[in-house]
Amino acid sequence: MKKLGLFLIICGFFGIAGIASADVSYTRIPSGYYITNPVSVSVSFDNWDFLGPYFGTPNYWTLQAASTLRDVFLSPSNCVASTTLSLSATFNFNIGEEVQLIYIGGYDTLEHCQNAESTGGEEGGMGYYWLEGANGEHFISEEFPIIFTIGVPSLYSLPMASTSDITANVGTLFSDLWVIIATACGIPLGFFVIRRVIGLF
Repeated sequence: MKKLGLFLIICGFFGIAGIASADVSYTRIPSGYYITNPVSVSVSFDNWDFLGPYFGTPNYWTLQAASTLRDVFLSPSNCVASTTLSLSATFNFNIGEEVQLIYIGGYDTLEHCQNAESTGGEEGGMGYYWLEGANGEHFISEEFPIIFTIGVPSLYSLPMASTSDITANVGTLFSDLWVIIATACGIPLGFFVIRRVIGLF
């Protein structure tokens, strides 16, 4: 992680100047810090200027993640040619995995791009750009903070409308029960009144 982190620092330093010149759009679902799988990310941009003047346009690129467990985690979308300027991917991390970076990895050949996870992303790299890291800021640091942690999904989930539906049904239930309760109490009471009236004669 140290070698990759240092390379990301260098790439990020030279890439900051190009951030304003290229429109990079990035989203992650679900958002937040403590989330569950799957994690879907999407990125799109106008051109490769955001990598800065010190890095050329990569021949192939992919979406990658780095965590406290592994330096490089490739997205299932794998690698695409540099002519593709948008990409979406869905990650399935390990439960408890603490993710530090979501970033673009650029490579010189398709083979280097596809083998990035096994080589640590250090062979054939032509530039990296972190889309999310350091609390969402392009912050230069050797120690990348954790941006989100993967938790255990809830076994039971209620839809948003459930609470109001349950409340409405409770009112209906009491209305229906009133008829039953009145009948159950009314029949013995009726016989009791009849017996008292007959007893008067």
